[in-house]
This record gives sequence, structure tokens and C-alpha cells, in this order.
Amino acid sequence: MKLPDGYRVQPYLEYVLKKDNDYKKIANVNQGIKCFPEKENEIKAFAKTNKTSFKKEEDVRRLIEFCNK
Repeated sequence: MKLPDGYRVQPYLEYVLKKDNDYKKIANVNQGIKCFPEKENEIKAFAKTNKTSFKKEEDVRRLIEFCNK
């Protein structure tokens, strides 16, 4: 498919987390905090210290594992 001039395609990753029989989309740290509001400060510190990128599946996996502890 040829795109018009000035347009470009950029992949966008979105993760779905099941918590308490409810599904939540997580595409950034703030959405992760909404799933685990009781750990807001810890999540922010973890994401900053580990330079969590939501473009990398492994980074998101580590963040979720941290939240589940």
C-alpha cells in the first residue's frame, strides 16, 4: 500500500492485563498505575530506575511482575 506524501506508519503496542476478572489496557506507566493504584510511588520509582519502555515486551513483563509482588 502506498501512503500519501507526509504520512508514515508507526507501530503501537498495547498490552492487556487481567486483574480481578477485569481486563485493562496498558500502554504507558500511568495506565499501569491505574491497575495498581496502591503501588503508585513504587511503580514510578521502578519505571524510572529501570528505564521501562512500553515498546519492549520484556520491560512491561518485568514491571507487571514487580506489581504482582
